[in-house]
Amino acid sequence: MKIPYPLLSKFGLISAMFMAPTTLAAISVSLPVNTEPLLFNAQETDATRLTAEDGQQQIVFKYLANFRHQGQRQRFISEAVIVTFTGQNAQYSITLPKINSASDADRFNQRPSVSIIDDNGQQVDYRIDTLTKDGIQIGRNYREEINQYNLSAAPAAIKRQPPAMATYLASSTTSLSTTQVAATGSPDNATQINVGQMLDFWYQQADEKTRQAFKAKINAVDSEKSK
Repeated sequence: MKIPYPLLSKFGLISAMFMAPTTLAAISVSLPVNTEPLLFNAQETDATRLTAEDGQQQIVFKYLANFRHQGQRQRFISEAVIVTFTGQNAQYSITLPKINSASDADRFNQRPSVSIIDDNGQQVDYRIDTLTKDGIQIGRNYREEINQYNLSAAPAAIKRQPPAMATYLASSTTSLSTTQVAATGSPDNATQINVGQMLDFWYQQADEKTRQAFKAKINAVDSEKSK
């Protein structure tokens, strides 16, 4: 049976809509070859060419270099460096300062610096820090370390939500607890532990104004209960 051309055209258009891949704005980051990639957005990696969706990006790597000291070739392996920046639909390249001496190596470990350039040749703002660990360095769990790091207020920590979320959690937690007690007669202990962990996390992320609002909300709830 011959399909009428208008119907065939409509069928082809609909098919193309379903078959067309969904594209999201994405970025790519190129690291120098003399690096040891460790993590990209809290995931283990050994690639020097990285891709992700737009937004905050966090890379952990070590800088590997060689220099001569008193006629001898020296090998430099830096501390684990954390670089955090926001990428928007572009290609980025990271470059590192030259290491030509022991003092250069010490300076980089104490105050690491990089340069991030987008595909328009523009410098990109970033935050930087080192992921250090006391004691034996063998067998480090970098994923666990960066997750703990990001719970802190450290310079290169990922800020996943705005601080105002702490106030929202305070009010929503009260509603959750009230609903749960009404349904079961008592709050579920495991749920309350999770709620407590969330509240602690967002309180640590909040600025001073939001913390005061958080405390005021808790005090208001306590006063209401004591009546």
